[in-house]
Amino acid sequence: MSLKSSPKAGQILSYSFLVVFKDKGIIDEHEFNWIKRLALADEVVDEDERNVLKVIFDRLDTDELSIKLKNEINTFRRQYDI
Repeated sequence: MSLKSSPKAGQILSYSFLVVFKDKGIIDEHEFNWIKRLALADEVVDEDERNVLKVIFDRLDTDELSIKLKNEINTFRRQYDI
């Protein structure tokens, strides 16, 4: 399975490479909220989107994230089984 099988998964992946990974794995609250908004646009996080989000979140430099943002990401991951 490709990491961007579904169009929405492809949008999330493209955005993450343009914004998140250009900053060496650092994400801010605005960027996280944008990714979350893309993922929830149809109110469903499908398997392709979960796979893409897992790759993104696993590559983040968590030492550079605020505690608040770490908690928000962890809550989102638990809520959508990412």
